[in-house]
Amino acid sequence: MNPEQPSLSFEPNAWVKLDADGTTTITINCAEMGQGVRTSLAMIVAEEMDADWSKVKVRQSRPDLGTYQYASTGGSMSISSNFDQYRTLGAAMRLMLLIAAAKKWGISGGECMLRNGAVLETGGPRAIFYGDLVDDLAKLPIQKGGSYKKTSDYSIIGTRKPHIDNPDIVSGKAIYGLDVRIPGMKYAVMVGMPAFGASIRTFDATDALRVPGVIKAEIVPKVGLVVLADTTYAAISGRDALKIEWDMGTNVSLTSATISDALKAGVGDIPDLPANSATIIEARYELPYLAHATMEPMNCVADVRETSADIWCPTQAGDSARDTVAFAIGIPAKNIIFNTTLLGGGYGRRLVTDYAVHAARISKAFKTPVLFMFTRQDDMRDDYYRRASYHVCKGGLDATGAITGIVEFSVNWSRRDQIPYNSLNYSNSYNIITFPVPYGSWRSVENSAGVFVLESFVDELAASAGKDPYLFRRNLLTGAPRLLAVLDKAAELAEWNKPLPKGWGRGIACSNAFSNVAHVVEVSVSPIGLLKVERIIAVVDCGIAVNPMGVEAQMQGAAVDALSTAIKAEITIEKGGVKQSTFIDYEWLRINEMPKIEVHIMPSTSSPSGMGEAGFPSVSPALCNAIFNATGKRVRSLPIQKTSLSAVDAPVDQMNGDMNIFPSPFTTAFTVSGTIKSPASKDITLTIRNLLGTTLVEVPSTLSDNGEFTQAIEFPRATTGVYFLTVRCGAAQFTRKIIKE
Repeated sequence: MNPEQPSLSFEPNAWVKLDADGTTTITINCAEMGQGVRTSLAMIVAEEMDADWSKVKVRQSRPDLGTYQYASTGGSMSISSNFDQYRTLGAAMRLMLLIAAAKKWGISGGECMLRNGAVLETGGPRAIFYGDLVDDLAKLPIQKGGSYKKTSDYSIIGTRKPHIDNPDIVSGKAIYGLDVRIPGMKYAVMVGMPAFGASIRTFDATDALRVPGVIKAEIVPKVGLVVLADTTYAAISGRDALKIEWDMGTNVSLTSATISDALKAGVGDIPDLPANSATIIEARYELPYLAHATMEPMNCVADVRETSADIWCPTQAGDSARDTVAFAIGIPAKNIIFNTTLLGGGYGRRLVTDYAVHAARISKAFKTPVLFMFTRQDDMRDDYYRRASYHVCKGGLDATGAITGIVEFSVNWSRRDQIPYNSLNYSNSYNIITFPVPYGSWRSVENSAGVFVLESFVDELAASAGKDPYLFRRNLLTGAPRLLAVLDKAAELAEWNKPLPKGWGRGIACSNAFSNVAHVVEVSVSPIGLLKVERIIAVVDCGIAVNPMGVEAQMQGAAVDALSTAIKAEITIEKGGVKQSTFIDYEWLRINEMPKIEVHIMPSTSSPSGMGEAGFPSVSPALCNAIFNATGKRVRSLPIQKTSLSAVDAPVDQMNGDMNIFPSPFTTAFTVSGTIKSPASKDITLTIRNLLGTTLVEVPSTLSDNGEFTQAIEFPRATTGVYFLTVRCGAAQFTRKIIKE
């Protein structure tokens, strides 16, 4: 470069770049999957260097050897593990900016200050924008030091910032894995197995190859039967046209029922409780398999050549994915350019690198760039699930109602390192039973089951002792002042002692998993058992809340996941494979079913702790505790939809009539018949609603001259559980519970 030519940018390291127009570009080493980490990490650097936030941009790091300290994104550690590193980057830039300006003006650095992208002369008139110092910075030795700002001086950290990627997301410019397009790229899907351990005996691709756009359908070693096509639609259509003869393997007799029986049979010896236990209670809890069900299914673009490759992948573990791909295709990792795209959700699923390896092997085998993708059904049936588990708890109370101890035996759930109540005499034993169902990390990992069990059982002990469940927990939190403060704040905001209407209930639960969190959930339950979650109070102490808007969003999103998996969603096994296929039968709460979620963030100057998973664990026990408070019924098995929340089985009548349903329970269809006396008209409507009152099916019908009706109803694609059938005639109606198996 000509020495007199001005520098266009200053880039002291791989992490921060300052352009002459004042733009600060910050490299982010964690994957962005909707949790807002690219915004929060950029805020940390911008804070320490007093950058103009309106001129901050981000770029994603690559796991290139020797260039970046790449971070696997999991365990809610993105902020907590990188906070000091990013502060150091910003502090070093601040120091260099002060030195550069002071040298330019011929004064000391102590006579300068930084503010919002400019260096100001303290007590003087001079000011200079960061971009105008690019040349001066380039002539300085690189600084690696610099002291951190006081938290009281923060002007960016602690303020509410929308995600920095939002403009690109809403305009369609954001690039997720499924958005990647490269020259010559083809589309590939593979054939999933109908049962775990099944295999293809023979296949006929004749009809598949007749589908316009299909290029080939072949077995790719260590991947399976793959269809390659010019478009996604052609690839999926070609796969549907394949004729396959299956070897179903040895797992076809595996079902959710046999798994449940095995889990229950796996309970071992449970230790005795202390001798001073005047009262002993026991409870058994069962939780199902859960899929990750990310909004963007698994996918990867691979362009594999003889000695090098380019990969574009939405992954939580770019370094691991690159190394795994390198080993699979026999190319040195240093010869692979691995690009981490935006992720349409992760929750632990994208810590596994199977789909990246598949893409690379397909590209190598077919000698063409490919976008390999899962369909929604593939993603649901080829996941690494949260394991189903079974838990037996025994607890003792002394004569005063204080807990003497809790012993728990868990099957397919491992020991916790800590529990929130450090004064509690608690012990846990466990047993792991191997099933052919793949499993992996799932949002909040062991805490998704463990906190549900413990917080539900503590509530049962409080009820047995005749004590308020909030005060009962409060007395257990000696030595945990931050969690105690969170619990107190949740009770305060929920107006814990304020009377509720009949049929309403409040439940409370807390957790120290990742951050200190407490939830209060309010519900109402109708006489026949319709459930409505009225509101959620969520309180969190996560240390310094770098971006309160992001913390709030994480708490809200976690509540959506927790309510959905507590009330509706489960993965069931039938004939050795996963039964569910889409969000029709693996249901998430709909927007009309969601309650108001009030999030309160406790002020703190402590180091940040994790947020991505912290908001999940205590929601489901608080919900079930609220149902008990409203109805007196304990929910110990999830999802709640499989439990009748009312003992009322007779129709709830607003008119003189009756109806019969057969078969009952039903699987995919049933017939309802009945009589309405003195009907207002001959027209009637039959409506099926779910546990939350959402209408799923509505069928018009007609009464005969003598007021009778018979109607067959198809209801195949929905989760198993309790539903409500209502017959309406004019303004009058009557309702009955129905059970889908």
